[in-house]
Amino acid sequence: MMRDYAVKGEGYFDPMPESKLKEAEALLEVDFPNSYKWYIQNYGHGGVGGVEILGIAQIAMPVVEETVHYRQHGLPPQYVVVEDCGEYVYCLDTSRMENGECPIINWAIWEPIPIDEFDDFYSFLADHFQEAIDNLDDDEL
Repeated sequence: MMRDYAVKGEGYFDPMPESKLKEAEALLEVDFPNSYKWYIQNYGHGGVGGVEILGIAQIAMPVVEETVHYRQHGLPPQYVVVEDCGEYVYCLDTSRMENGECPIINWAIWEPIPIDEFDDFYSFLADHFQEAIDNLDDDEL
């Protein structure tokens, strides 16, 4: 699904080695859930239909850069930004890891009370990309 509808660009959907994954975890001082590790190791960083999932690219670590940016504005240290929607961000809540997975929350600077959105990263990824693909298909009709 992702490669078929990918927005091609530098660093999009390039698998990343475990060493890059470990480096990002160390920089953010968190452990990523298994589903997000799978995404990084298989796709790295990328988007579909205007949805950009932050990850690790060949020359940058957007997940680290955005998370550090939002931490400077009050994002708690257990949250890792995986999508920046402008007014709010979707984050992994690494403090609630269970069986190698953690929920995705919605967090905003102007209202820093997290809202649970998805049980895990797989659910989040499938939902967001499917919605983007459906919107692309609607635009083509």
